[in-house]
Amino acid sequence: WRAKRMEADKEAGRILTEMEASARGPTDAEVLRVLRLWGFRRNRGRRNVMKEHEEWVYSDSLGLLRVRGYRETAIKLADGTTVSPHFVRLLHTWRNSQKGSVSFPPCTTVTVNRGFCAARHRDRGNLGPSVVMTLGEFTGGRLRVWPNDPGDCPVDDLSFHHAVLLSSPAVFDGNKAHEVEECAGGVDDRFAVVFWTSKGFCRASLAQSECLRTLGFCLPEADVFAAGDGQRRKRSIKRKARRRPQCAAVAEERADGEGDVGVAHLAEQASGGPCEADASGLAASGREAAKRSKRKKREAPPAGGASRAAEASGRHCEAD
Repeated sequence: WRAKRMEADKEAGRILTEMEASARGPTDAEVLRVLRLWGFRRNRGRRNVMKEHEEWVYSDSLGLLRVRGYRETAIKLADGTTVSPHFVRLLHTWRNSQKGSVSFPPCTTVTVNRGFCAARHRDRGNLGPSVVMTLGEFTGGRLRVWPNDPGDCPVDDLSFHHAVLLSSPAVFDGNKAHEVEECAGGVDDRFAVVFWTSKGFCRASLAQSECLRTLGFCLPEADVFAAGDGQRRKRSIKRKARRRPQCAAVAEERADGEGDVGVAHLAEQASGGPCEADASGLAASGREAAKRSKRKKREAPPAGGASRAAEASGRHCEAD
């Protein structure tokens, strides 16, 4: 697949050179020729678009992607984005030449699919506004979307009566339920290119943003999709707020018992001080404080022990 991608990128570069010399846009035939040369990898991770009998699909994404780690989600450039610059630039040039009277939303990522009809699903890492463009020799394969999808029910419960069929190029909301209708023939030659915006794109570095711009991506402004990211941040803040009173109470109790300045500072953070307390840091500091408290209790004599010993000695003297 690497050799095929190099061949596709080389062909895309040749087409771009011809376009600049003749001051024209790419034709569908030229883009289709490059897509047929592209080396796809078997993608086993896109379970939401696979049907029951499918174990993998031909689907590659280029541009910004969210990568979920153990503690946080990072933003990175997908593998192959900078390796095939001519291929990526040709796709964006083709997209811009198809606008016409339709207004296309900005995008940070492009996904190229081949040879399958996506099952009904809702996108997970997509902020919503998307553009899909198809090429190839096939029959059917239009995009079916549910524009009034409430989003709070299983996608299989949605009725076909509320669905709309869209032809290429189509602008749709990827967070609404959508699927691809069955192809009557030639599904292996069906190519779908989807341009969309990744959640958390505003956390991309300056170098990543500049790289995407040089490749032809029309990046959104930082505040265009603020509502989508804002809702996610609000939910995260609410979850922290529910835990925060309990963390604050525990930290304050330990601070009062030991007079530990560090634990008192954590109590201030947990109650919403100048800087938020990291949950793992608070737990670790609490455990250390508890250990110190136990050591002090073991080392110190029991309270009132000396007086009880003296009283016992006096009683023995009186008995004698």
